Amino acid sequence: MKRLIPVLASLALLFCIGCKGGGGAQSPDDAFKAWTEAAGKQDFKAFASHMTRDSQSAMAGWLLTQLTNDLRVNKNDNHRVEAIESLLKRHGLTPAGAENKEAKVQEAQDNKAIAKEFIALGGIVKDRTAFLDDTLKTLKKLAPLEKNPLEELSKGKLKDVKVNGDTATGTATATIGGAEKTDTAHFRKEDGAWKIDLIPELEAKGWEAFAK
Repeated sequence: MKRLIPVLASLALLFCIGCKGGGGAQSPDDAFKAWTEAAGKQDFKAFASHMTRDSQSAMAGWLLTQLTNDLRVNKNDNHRVEAIESLLKRHGLTPAGAENKEAKVQEAQDNKAIAKEFIALGGIVKDRTAFLDDTLKTLKKLAPLEKNPLEELSKGKLKDVKVNGDTATGTATATIGGAEKTDTAHFRKEDGAWKIDLIPELEAKGWEAFAK
């Protein structure tokens, strides 16, 4: 888990297809453009704000599983442990409390159940936009030699957008690790604005959605 930040870069297509207030756009294309611009600027708060509320919860839930696992794996790295425990404390969280909720994700029997439990786990975070922003900044500080973890995401492309009422799909393409990857992008209109929706991907692939 020393290199958790590079894992985030591998989520390019997941983010391409996917709190409170903020973010959103007048079309799926605008939402994608705003998301890629936020990625390029390392504006993690704006990056998070362009996801639906459930997507933010699911992402927060997944990051909580990574943080608690990081603490277990690197328990002898006092600097790292202190940084992560301080991060959790700033958001009213404890490793034990997160692990108790995390157990339900591990027990989920199918991908839809996994998605539901990730959303529930992230739901223990009061301000998910702030938590996602704080987590990404903290992890980046712990890996100061890493380039912008979202740099590859910032160069993503979207085409063939199809709108169906309050949902939409498109084809998202990004170059990850030197290889071009393409997947379906999902969007949902929420509070009158288009946002990135991670949930369809989670319901289809479960844990694998975070392991691209």
